[in-house]
Amino acid sequence: MTLVLYQSISYVLLGLTTISLWFYRAKFIWPICLIISLFFALLAGLITAKAFIPLGVLCLCYIILANDMHGFFHMLAAIIAAGISFGLMWHLFYGFDNLPLTPNQPLSPNAFPITLQIPYDIPFVGIFAIGFYVKLIDKADEWPPLWIKSLLWSILTTAICIILFFSMKLGAMDLKAPLVLFAYIPILFFFIIIPEEAFYRGFLQEAITRKLNNKLAPFLALLVVGLLFAITRIPLAPTLSFFFFSFFQSLFYSGAYYLTGFIEGAIITRSIFTLIHLFLLTYPSFT
Repeated sequence: MTLVLYQSISYVLLGLTTISLWFYRAKFIWPICLIISLFFALLAGLITAKAFIPLGVLCLCYIILANDMHGFFHMLAAIIAAGISFGLMWHLFYGFDNLPLTPNQPLSPNAFPITLQIPYDIPFVGIFAIGFYVKLIDKADEWPPLWIKSLLWSILTTAICIILFFSMKLGAMDLKAPLVLFAYIPILFFFIIIPEEAFYRGFLQEAITRKLNNKLAPFLALLVVGLLFAITRIPLAPTLSFFFFSFFQSLFYSGAYYLTGFIEGAIITRSIFTLIHLFLLTYPSFT
């Protein structure tokens, strides 16, 4: 019972860390929530002391990037931050023990079996990026136009992605509503979608665009980020068609970022299509 309590506290505080970035980032409430979360995660066995090595280096890299430095150290910090972030998304670092929500099983009869996890490593990909680097909406009057643009873009994204889904024979209509998916929605939103969009769009795409600083920069950034995003999706369904499908998904998420100017646009777009994919289509694809 004590272990479950410690696990719950650590995950709740990790989620509150993400939420506080939108409301109290300047007041640095989020580091307090994060430190307490890490403390309980240690007690719960979700992390060990080894986890602090990549997390400490990642935090330091974003502090360097936030200082608007240029030259060798700035480039080195960006490369290291990207490398550690990919390592966290691929669960490559020792010291993390993510909780499984479901064992290795398909969500529907014709889908790949997958293990839905409650990740403790992936959120750090976005927490430090948002905490030190990524631009967020900070004015109430910026939300209405962003929602309008994001919803319209989401309709276009969903329509085209569904067409691609069927034309690539990735699956079929698969109406489902298992209880585990409802439990997975907040985990997916706070611990996967927000961190990954903060990294891919808010950091990586923005950093490439700034570094190249020419007319082609936005398009090159979009292509590079799309390829990297698709590569990270390979474990979900190791097929060439799913790789290209993920690449096109990324193009639309990046488009939402360019259209709105904020990662919130990409987060909204990805969240809407992901929910439709989860509940209405075969997920992640046919075996």
